[in-house]
Amino acid sequence: MNGIDEKRFSFFEFYARRARRIFPGLLTVLVSCLVFGAMVLRPDEYETLGRYTAAAAFSVINFALYKDVGYFAQPADTKPLLHLWSLSVEEQFYLFFPILLVALRKVGLSYRPIFIAMLGLSLVCCLIWTDEDPSGAFYFPLSRAWELLAGAVVATRDLRMSERVSSFGTLAGVGLILAGGVFLNDRFAYPSGWATIPVAGALLIISTGHCRSKALLLDNAPMRHIGKLSYVLYLWHWPALSFATILTIGTPTKTEKLALLCLSIGLTVLTHFTVEKPLRVGGLKRAATVSALTACLGAGGWFVFWSQGLPQRIAFPDALPTAFLWDQQKLSVQTACMNRHENIAHPMFCLETPGHEPVIALLGDSHANALFYGVAHHYERLGKGVVNFSLPGCPMLYGISARQADGIDTCERAGRILDYVKASTTITDVILHTRGPFYTSGRGFGEAESRAWVNLVDTKEGVADNQKVYLAALDRTLESLIEASKRITIILDVPELGFDPRKCFQSRPLSILAVSTQRCSVPIEEFQSRNADYRRDLMYILAKFPSIEVKDPASLFCDRRSCRVNVENKILYRDSGHLSYEGSIWVGEKLFGYGQ
Repeated sequence: MNGIDEKRFSFFEFYARRARRIFPGLLTVLVSCLVFGAMVLRPDEYETLGRYTAAAAFSVINFALYKDVGYFAQPADTKPLLHLWSLSVEEQFYLFFPILLVALRKVGLSYRPIFIAMLGLSLVCCLIWTDEDPSGAFYFPLSRAWELLAGAVVATRDLRMSERVSSFGTLAGVGLILAGGVFLNDRFAYPSGWATIPVAGALLIISTGHCRSKALLLDNAPMRHIGKLSYVLYLWHWPALSFATILTIGTPTKTEKLALLCLSIGLTVLTHFTVEKPLRVGGLKRAATVSALTACLGAGGWFVFWSQGLPQRIAFPDALPTAFLWDQQKLSVQTACMNRHENIAHPMFCLETPGHEPVIALLGDSHANALFYGVAHHYERLGKGVVNFSLPGCPMLYGISARQADGIDTCERAGRILDYVKASTTITDVILHTRGPFYTSGRGFGEAESRAWVNLVDTKEGVADNQKVYLAALDRTLESLIEASKRITIILDVPELGFDPRKCFQSRPLSILAVSTQRCSVPIEEFQSRNADYRRDLMYILAKFPSIEVKDPASLFCDRRSCRVNVENKILYRDSGHLSYEGSIWVGEKLFGYGQ
């Protein structure tokens, strides 16, 4: 701003400084991730990494990540470039911010009121979007710009404070930042108003000026060295943790995280002195060179994506298990099915038997979607069509809302879908299949879902007890379907694994870690403990409806000791709870019998 006021500002010099500051470290990390990924990632994973590399190189990875948000999206800790969303938001901000400053100065407007107005608008967007579209609020620059504008507002005014006030502000700022880091977790809708806690902390530290407390805590030699290395450490820390998570197929232990931190620090120091520091100095030519190299890397990432992860790059020791490629095979949704039934406000998943008018509706969550192929395969032999309407994370019952970490009500469309099925004159049978224990307990199962949770609320009574809400909603849904003269079958859920089944099979191009043989089944005691309360309560409700048929697939998976991942040389699961395509067909044949 001073440069603009003194008429010595240059756009070329500004963007050149940004390029020399940002691109050398970014280029190093992106190249390293692509090279290492080529050695250890499966084609589907490498394809995604290529797309993210291209997006990060051109500072739009926040939009690419938003596009991938969904029920079956990769877990956050298996995306090595996830953290670069914030760098993209920052680059998008600084692409337009200097233009705004110059325009304001030319028309003679004061910076501060405009900044405050823009900050307020951005913050309002953030608050509204966090309720309506939490992922959009998180990734979009319009809803995050207020955090950067807050610093701009502080920069427009010289705040002089006494030693006591400055010390108090510094300590309060540090306390707010620490509080945000300790207490804010995935149970808080974010960014929303909660983001004001760390932002306010940073503003207090910036605005308080020099004081003894700040000198003691922050303005000292060790902290200055950390500050110089902080950007590159930011670049390295997440890929190290993410690749470790991918290769071990689980959350690293505290000891492993400490080792990864040491690795990240080592890579940071090496990158700082061999790449970042030498390339940071120089003029427009140096900036143009690193910018061109980054653009070329972006093109390389796009090629990896276009070539579907270069599947021919390495000879696989074993055939790649197709059980784990459900999304790549696009098995969750049929466009024709969505178009045909568009008047039900589009369920998230829609599948149907081709060439047959549906007479059977398979309703439920993503587990019902996974079971569709087995059910459809059975009924197709009998000349009957099946349609699957599924809402991921929703048990498809009347009068409830279901919210998980993203804050979205996954059951918003359930009532319309059920009404559609009830009103249909061709659909005579309804099959209900959901992950019951998850909804009644409100929590995930095992290590793979240690942080998964769901809150159910009765939309009529306002009750928020998961077990009571689920059972009451099930009771009224069954009663409503029976009143509509629908024949009902309930298929109980398949056993949850609680771990990623990929641990049990060699599915990577290069084996760094041995395939796990310690746990490739679920002890029968854990399965029974997980399901006991749910099954007891379910049978109590079903005693009121003797016409309802119940099928239990658990005996197909479990013996007296455990429940298995693979049976008869078939990999039955694609993740910790969903059936693979082969598993779905196998369950359908075993559950319904051949030609019955």
